[in-house]
Amino acid sequence: ILLVDDDPNQRRTVAIGLRLDGFHVVEAIDGVDALAKLETCSPVAVVSDIKMPRMDGLELLDVLQFRSPDLPCVLMSGCVMLTDQLAERGTPSFAVLPKSAGFARLSELLQHLLEDGDSRIQSA
Repeated sequence: ILLVDDDPNQRRTVAIGLRLDGFHVVEAIDGVDALAKLETCSPVAVVSDIKMPRMDGLELLDVLQFRSPDLPCVLMSGCVMLTDQLAERGTPSFAVLPKSAGFARLSELLQHLLEDGDSRIQSA
């Protein structure tokens, strides 16, 4: 899993949880860092915050959808209104999850996306 979040505490917390669930996690601090990490790793999925400096999660998603359209992506935000707006957009290659949904929901969503190869948009 490539985990992208500019908040070190949030990133560390999610990374620990994902590792406890058996995922190998590579961490990036923003979209620019994530693209650099993609040069040396091949993640099975990307989990990214939306609001970040330099390159935000939506910009990163656009690049990923062009480069690797089958790579499951989960965008997370503390702004529930933003996640609702993205879910309504209907883009078929990513999932949207409010950070308030919690780690258990993220882990469940990742398992589902990876097991089924299903990257239809979802919202919690």
